[in-house]
Amino acid sequence: MTNDMIMQKGMELLVNHLGVIEAERFVFNIKSEEPFDYTEWRKTQPWYSMTAEEIAREAERLFPQKSFGWGGR
Repeated sequence: MTNDMIMQKGMELLVNHLGVIEAERFVFNIKSEEPFDYTEWRKTQPWYSMTAEEIAREAERLFPQKSFGWGGR
C-alpha cells in the first residue's frame, strides 16, 4: 500500500468514525507544533499490548456489521 493510499484510507476511517470536524481536529493536533511522540502515545493506548488477532476480534465484536477485509478469524 502506498503512502497516499494509507493517508486516504486513514482519513476515510477518521471521518467515518469521528465525523468531519473531529477528524480534522485530530489531524490538526497530530500535526500541531506541540511536541507529539507517537511511540510514547501508543504505549498508553489499550490496544498497545494486544496481538493483531486480538485487535481483529475486538473490531469484529465492536463492529459486527462491517467487513474489514482480512479474510478470516
